[in-house]
Amino acid sequence: RRPAGDLTMANNTVIVAEGQTKSASAWSADGNRLWRWQANNNEPVKRVAVGPAGITYAATVQKLFAIRDGQTLWEVPFAKGGKPAVDAAGNLYVPVTNNFNSYLPADSAYVAPLRRWKNGSFAYFRQSNQPTISSYGMVLVGTCDGLMGAYCTLDGSRLWAYRCAHEIRQTAVLIDGKAVYFVTEGGKLVAVDFEGNTLWEQEFPGNHLKGPAVGHHGRIYVTLDDGSLICVAEANGEKQ
Repeated sequence: RRPAGDLTMANNTVIVAEGQTKSASAWSADGNRLWRWQANNNEPVKRVAVGPAGITYAATVQKLFAIRDGQTLWEVPFAKGGKPAVDAAGNLYVPVTNNFNSYLPADSAYVAPLRRWKNGSFAYFRQSNQPTISSYGMVLVGTCDGLMGAYCTLDGSRLWAYRCAHEIRQTAVLIDGKAVYFVTEGGKLVAVDFEGNTLWEQEFPGNHLKGPAVGHHGRIYVTLDDGSLICVAEANGEKQ
């Protein structure tokens, strides 16, 4: 088989973005292929996400597709975006890069008003990672210019912003209603509360942390450049 790209899982089904074959496919838990979908614009499929209604969203460089059972439901223009995120109501939040000027003005912190498409609401963000959706009515977005922002899921207005000295390239994680955790380039792990106030910051060797991930018993995990796994306390960032 050709190398696979991005993947996600929903209802015991694995959805795989197959970049080299410009397609996406769905696989059952026992390894049987359920369907295969081919992009119609001759571009690699970079990212996939699945909504609560079982709709798969596939992003290429120039288009975003909605797919059900291997058939295209709709498609919209989409310029060099990241991985979409879908909330429990089926609203889709789509990250885009700095040159998507048809949707975004020059201000990199700007969030366009939610745009209505055939299946719900889309919010377009200039950023470099997947949005993180909270059940408290906010979506969290880290940008390539070092801004972690929280935006209202109803109207796209910015609730707060946290400025960092380095890029934010990894997706944030959260303990809903309590704290947001994210890493920056330069080796920093940051915790803020749900109003954007600093709880703690922790620096590690190297420049490219991976994660974070929330574990049990109040622990947060990241990996370092050398592959080391680091565990810290969610309350204060102290190493465990």
